Parts: sequence; structure tokens; C-alpha cells
Amino acid sequence: MPDKNYLKSYMKFALPLAISSSAVIIAANTDVVMIQWFWSSLDVADYYAAKRIGMLMTTIGIAIGTTVYPAMSRLHSKGNIEEIRKIASMAERYLSMVVFPLMFFILVFTDKIVLIMLSEAMRSAIPVIRVLTVFYTLTVMNIPYAYQLPAVNRTDISGKIGVMRAVINVGLNFIFIPTSILGIGLLGLGAVGAALATLITFLITTFNMRLAAYRLTGSISDKRILIHISSAILTSVVFLLIDTSWASRWYTLGILGLAFMGVYIAILTLMKEFRKEDFDLFFDAFNPKKMLGYMNEEIREKK
Repeated sequence: MPDKNYLKSYMKFALPLAISSSAVIIAANTDVVMIQWFWSSLDVADYYAAKRIGMLMTTIGIAIGTTVYPAMSRLHSKGNIEEIRKIASMAERYLSMVVFPLMFFILVFTDKIVLIMLSEAMRSAIPVIRVLTVFYTLTVMNIPYAYQLPAVNRTDISGKIGVMRAVINVGLNFIFIPTSILGIGLLGLGAVGAALATLITFLITTFNMRLAAYRLTGSISDKRILIHISSAILTSVVFLLIDTSWASRWYTLGILGLAFMGVYIAILTLMKEFRKEDFDLFFDAFNPKKMLGYMNEEIREKK
């Protein structure tokens, strides 16, 4: 049976996360309530549609996060901070390879995605989708750093950042969403304003989270991410210059997406940033155990 010290230790770990999660949930629902209150149900529908598309990206990050968190926690218990940095850098690199081309594909072909996957009536959601796509991309990219804080038993920092995020987000929502409150003129951006408030809040609080991770483990972003971003931009330019009007059905949109990824990977390969071992890892990406084993193997080789 757990003793008093065990329960105290557990509460010290879990309570900040509970407070943080509660604050984030409140903030995540405040924007919807405010859009409904100050605008209309149609604007809420736009916002939900944009969230639904963007949240698909988070499944990639969650899959990586659930793989690297136990490894980081185990390494911290052994005092091996250097390998925590290596795992974070490796996870960030692979996430970057996937989410940045996905982000640019959505940004370039938002119109097609909305018309094919949603409807003509949802065209007004396009700017919201674009803003939230950037937000969800950066959220996924931050996962290797966000998971470091609980992995090194600093959930108190996670809790403070979660509360900060909620307070800033609610405050910005009051500025960005309504046209006015009590006669005071505000930005009146509606659903787009809610998306911008979410993105700005994330940028502010992520700076604090990255700073905390750096101070605790010395983790910094992998410079190779710049290669991924530039390759995704170059791929976007290529597809903007060619005729893609043939992609007018869901299956042709899928073919377009595969072609986009094919060109992107070809550019990465030419820049020597995509190797055979990267292909092998992505081939086994649906098996978390294999992915973790691959990461550990690479770490051992680099010792």
C-alpha cells in the first residue's frame, strides 16, 4: 500500500498537470463560446472545421510523444541528460520531415481541400484553416520539448505555463474576437481572431517552454529543420507553377498529396537529408516499439 511520502510525491507530480490541463480546457472552449456570443453559429462551424483539419496533424506528434516520453523519463532516472537531448533532437527532426510539407500542402491547396473535403459553403473557413494549420504544425514540433518537463519531474513548470497560456489566450480572445465590448472598439475578427489569438498565445508560451527545456537539459532545435522548411517551400513553388486543376475529387487530391510528398522527398534526397535509414524508419513508423528501438540504436552508435 502506498505510504505518505509516495502519495506526496505523486501529488507533487500530478497536481500541476491537472491544473494546467483544466486551464487549457477552459481556454480551448472560451473561444468557441465567444464566437457564438459575438458572431454566429456559422462562424463557429468555420472554426470547428478548421480545428478538425488541423487536429489531424497532432496525431503524428502524440504518436512520437508517447514513444519518447518513457525513454526520456528512464534516461533522467539514470542521470543521462545528454541522451535526452539526442532523443529530443532526433524526434524533432523526424517530426519536421513530416509536418512541414503537410503544412505547406494545406496552405497552398486550402481552397481545394475545403471544396473537396468540406463544401463550397465552408469557403469562409479558409483563412481560419490556414492560421490554425500553422498553429498545429508548431504545436507538433514543440512536443519533444514539452514532454521533457514532466520527464525530468518538472511538472510545476508545465503547470505554470499551462495557466499562463490559458490567461493570455482568454485575454487575447476578448481583444481579437468581438467588435466591441461596453462601447469599447475591438478588432472584431471573429473566428480568424480566435485562431490568431491561439497562435500568438502559443508563440509566447512556447518561448518559455523552450527556455525551460534548454535550462534543464540543454536542448536546442536541430538546424536541419531549416533544410526541411526550405525544401517544403521549394516544393510549394513547383506546384504553384504547374496546373493542378485535375485534382478535383478526393482521390485525385490524395494523388496530388502523394506527388507533393514525392517531390519534397526527392529534394531532401538531393540535399542528402533523406537517407535509407530514414526510409526504413518511416516504413516502420506505425510500430512505436520499432521506432524507439531505432532511436536507441542510433544513440548507441553515436556514443
